[in-house]
Amino acid sequence: MKKALLITMQYPPANGGVEQYLHNISSLMPKEKWVVLAPQSGHEMPTESGVYRRNFFSSLMWPRWLPLVWAAYRIIKKERIDYLIAGQLLPVGTAVHMLGTFLKIPYSVFTYGLDVMNAAKHGRKKKIAETILRQAHSVFTISDFTKNELARLSVSPERIVKIRPLLDSNFFRHVDDEKKEALRKKMNLGTSRILLTVSRLVERKGHRFVLLALQKLIKEFPEIHYIIAGDGPERPNLEEYVLREKLGEHVTFTGKISEDEKRLLYSVCDIFVMTPISDAHDVEGFGMVYLEAQAYGKPVIGTSVGGVEEAVGGYGFIVEPGRAPEEICSCVRQIFADPVRAEVLGKKAQERIRSMNWDSELIPLYRLIEREHV
Repeated sequence: MKKALLITMQYPPANGGVEQYLHNISSLMPKEKWVVLAPQSGHEMPTESGVYRRNFFSSLMWPRWLPLVWAAYRIIKKERIDYLIAGQLLPVGTAVHMLGTFLKIPYSVFTYGLDVMNAAKHGRKKKIAETILRQAHSVFTISDFTKNELARLSVSPERIVKIRPLLDSNFFRHVDDEKKEALRKKMNLGTSRILLTVSRLVERKGHRFVLLALQKLIKEFPEIHYIIAGDGPERPNLEEYVLREKLGEHVTFTGKISEDEKRLLYSVCDIFVMTPISDAHDVEGFGMVYLEAQAYGKPVIGTSVGGVEEAVGGYGFIVEPGRAPEEICSCVRQIFADPVRAEVLGKKAQERIRSMNWDSELIPLYRLIEREHV
């Protein structure tokens, strides 16, 4: 059985989908055969078995990631590593490719969509990425959408392995009615019907679409309320829009929230809606928040971009980005008009989420590590 080293720039305590994805995978791998190299954190952290924390970059060297190579080399020797896994295509994949070539150790690479799209746009980066991917034993990715993007970098389909982001087995926790009622009182929600978005506040996440839809829906459902959970650079623009359009009574910005607060919001909302677009700089490679909302039995609304449809899994509503406000209105009307159908849809989605498990999803990775010869 091989001993693998995962090298990743993205890992808790940093927050984000990739961070949680790689942590979930690492927590399920056999400890004696799986080691992680992650960046040093800016604050005190408890020691985690099998996780090394090192500086990855230096402003005094070029390339800046040379300290990463040296740190990884020392761990490879100390832990007798015989398989390398890059948590990111660039620049971690470059370092892993260099180490793998020099030490004659096979390697694989994780990809997520945006990394592949960005590399494909730039001549120099594209050549580097193609070399890394061509010489990788396997290329892991998160959705059918991202599998198709890899074709732009000439990755043969037989070497692509899809490992979807799934929820941690402990994610779903029952939220008692007292906590729900306390939240409603705290936010002055009363008996409002609640739309919820949980995401980083950036333009491409599509909050503006929901606000445009909200302006129409208020006329039909005066008790409707939209909760925007999360923080980011787009928040001032969204707050200005809400103020200008006099939507303040119907919109709440929570700012950054904890995991427990997120679960509570999922439990009280009526509809989860996130309608992202693809732009030149980013794309929704999958969309863990749809799974999280579905774990609480909530109907979800997404857009037909990136890996969103695969995340929703046929148990929600998909709208076209170009007609998002109008189609969001239509979906909300359908859900409010037929609560029984909405509940059935939510329950089916919940059953789907609970039937998905990491053990079966990680079989290709287990087999890779168990194999003596690659």
